Amino acid sequence: MRSLPRVVVRWTPHCTLCGFFPNVGEVSMPTHRSSAASLSYLVLRSNGKQKNHSLCYSATRSGRMQRKSGPFPWLLQFSQLPPRWLKRLSEKGTGLLKSCGQRLFSRRMQESCPLFGQSLGWSRVFLAAALPKKRCLELCIVTKCWSFERLKVPDTFFWAKLLAAGFFGLLGGGCGSRPTTVSSAAKPHEGKLITVSCPGKPATEVVERYSSSWSLQSGARVAVVRYDAQTGPEAGPPADLWVVAPADMPHWAAAGKLVTVPVALAAEGAPYGWENILRIYRKLLIWDARPYALPLLGDELLCFYREDLLQDVGHRQAFRQKYHADLPAGTGPNTWEEFVAIALYFHNRERPGLSHPCASLPPLPADDDALDHEFYTAVVPFAHRAARIDERQGAADDEVFSFHYDLTSGAARLDTPGFVHGLQVLQHLQALRGRGTSPEPAAAFERGEAVLCLASPSWINRFQESSLVRGKFGFCRPPGSTHFFAYRTGEKGVAPGGNYVSYLGASGWLSVVPRQSAHPEAAFELAAALSSPKLSREIVIEPAWGGGVYRRDQLETRTGWQSFGLGDRTEALVDTLREITVHSQIKNPVLKLRIPDARAHQEAVDAEVRRALLLGKNAQQALADAAARWRNLDGQKEEKTRRTDYRLSLGLERID
Repeated sequence: MRSLPRVVVRWTPHCTLCGFFPNVGEVSMPTHRSSAASLSYLVLRSNGKQKNHSLCYSATRSGRMQRKSGPFPWLLQFSQLPPRWLKRLSEKGTGLLKSCGQRLFSRRMQESCPLFGQSLGWSRVFLAAALPKKRCLELCIVTKCWSFERLKVPDTFFWAKLLAAGFFGLLGGGCGSRPTTVSSAAKPHEGKLITVSCPGKPATEVVERYSSSWSLQSGARVAVVRYDAQTGPEAGPPADLWVVAPADMPHWAAAGKLVTVPVALAAEGAPYGWENILRIYRKLLIWDARPYALPLLGDELLCFYREDLLQDVGHRQAFRQKYHADLPAGTGPNTWEEFVAIALYFHNRERPGLSHPCASLPPLPADDDALDHEFYTAVVPFAHRAARIDERQGAADDEVFSFHYDLTSGAARLDTPGFVHGLQVLQHLQALRGRGTSPEPAAAFERGEAVLCLASPSWINRFQESSLVRGKFGFCRPPGSTHFFAYRTGEKGVAPGGNYVSYLGASGWLSVVPRQSAHPEAAFELAAALSSPKLSREIVIEPAWGGGVYRRDQLETRTGWQSFGLGDRTEALVDTLREITVHSQIKNPVLKLRIPDARAHQEAVDAEVRRALLLGKNAQQALADAAARWRNLDGQKEEKTRRTDYRLSLGLERID
């Protein structure tokens, strides 16, 4: 392919996300701004003798070209590009074009894209290539933002680089045609600096990447600063917008330190689509019947398993002989009982591609938030019976809403039988984990060592990059249980068909505006833009941090989810996320504790859970000690205030 200088004389974009295919004669590029559009096809025709070849090459993330059969000449399929290929220069003018040789095309047009259901602008894009004497391909993309993407990469994979340039031009520049002169009235925040305070990745990356289009339209500049997650944004640099964990928002809202969301955003029928946000997620945005936050990223947790090992004939026979049950190939562990059995069977066995025995499970999370998430994920199906909407005799409100506390008495429930049993299950699994703790436990699964793990969907991309687990893993919702412990009596009860209750709000990020904000109106506009129906979809289906859905329309179709590279399993991913977040038949999913002093309560629990798992402390005693610390914390507040806080955290009304 090095012998094909100036090969591209016609580009025919085909978006596999929406199926859009313009006329062959049009020389243009689609403006799907996010890498959600990374699975795209371009028909490239050379101006040389090889014009009529019917070959298909797939440009992989590593840059290798894989030959495939295909009906189109020079059809390229690109899955994802290494970020290192992109270097932003943020210069103005058109001087860079002069150094890049032959300009291959320049076109502006408007077309309708079914993916978004409305007319999208097609960027004015200049593509130039310096060929071939310099032993490198030098590309320059000019988009509507007048920003320049200039890349120098080895010319070994000419077609991959050419596609890379086109794609990153769209990614960096956004969609729409090149802007003409814009009046000051069209830029209401001209000259303003909106500072966004984030705790680190992935929030910083999301804001930096996706705020550019709003900045262009509003005239404001966006600057991202970081705060220490241990001390919070209030102790960090002054900012107009804070990105905080969902459980932390009530701490500032209850203290009167946040601005409420403008009525126009939350109004029914407004373009923002407040009612389109999932019902359970809307609760995370509200405190005391007033909305204080807008979503940025959701927080789903998946159970990953080694499908190839569960399908292995030898393992299936041996497992059946030992446990008188089948390995749940194709579905993964449905219950914690199955999870434990699988982990026991595969512990200290060799894995394909590895020459040493491996632990079945990853190490314990070093991060307290991750440990807390895993603890409650294990506890919920034992301590909280799922109340189905179609039950003839529905459960009373105190049973439906009581989890961390008893809704009626206000007593902490940490040391009740369901919680204790959940911790005992984790103690059983602790012997099957890798040694010590890890900041990234799921990396053990990525290395081909662990057979099971709990991780966010953003790990799918890393698993697919690992040669040891690529295409060999499955995923499902976190396990449920075959039994539960009754709310009133604590007695063990059987759950026909399993007890499955979602646990949400443990991670993810919200945008809030502090009262100290110098530009609250602009800050809310930026937060609304980042969580708008269109842009939020692009964020959610970005593999690097995606999967955390919070809008219904993000789950209505598999469109865009192909960016995770799962092929035929894409629909299964969407179905699993829908099952976790929508839970249409269950009326009592559990939210993470989100009272104003929730952080102190979490620290009390996490300390005792670590002692139980790492030091062997009795589970009953550990949770009894944690409950005692909760009572000490709660004793510092009036009983009515304490009970009111818990009700408000559940989205219920105040006590009269």
